[in-house]
Amino acid sequence: METGTDGGWIDEMKKAQGTLVFQEYLANSCSLQKWICEAVLAGVDMIKIGFIGFEKQKPKIINVTETKVRELEQVISFKEAECWPILKYILDVLFSCETGTSTYVLARSPYTPLAIKLYNLPVKE
Repeated sequence: METGTDGGWIDEMKKAQGTLVFQEYLANSCSLQKWICEAVLAGVDMIKIGFIGFEKQKPKIINVTETKVRELEQVISFKEAECWPILKYILDVLFSCETGTSTYVLARSPYTPLAIKLYNLPVKE
């Protein structure tokens, strides 16, 4: 292990990329699944994931890894077929809302995992 200003932790992180991706999936599964859905909808084959650390309170890019979307789906047990019914349900709910009388905000609930809420905000006159 190299020793320097970073104590060698950057080199250790570069060696354990697969473990880091899995740990980030556990901590940020919603974000990673959202990125995969967006990539599938956009027809993208590859995703770049960047790892950023902080050295003396300044962000520093540690590593950027590029992976195939299909391989990442397999690693995190993501099933594309399960996305379409969820998306269809959300769109059905949004299309059933009245137009012109209110503004709607779709937001992820910060307190309940995997929950979203649709807020109805009155239009200001």
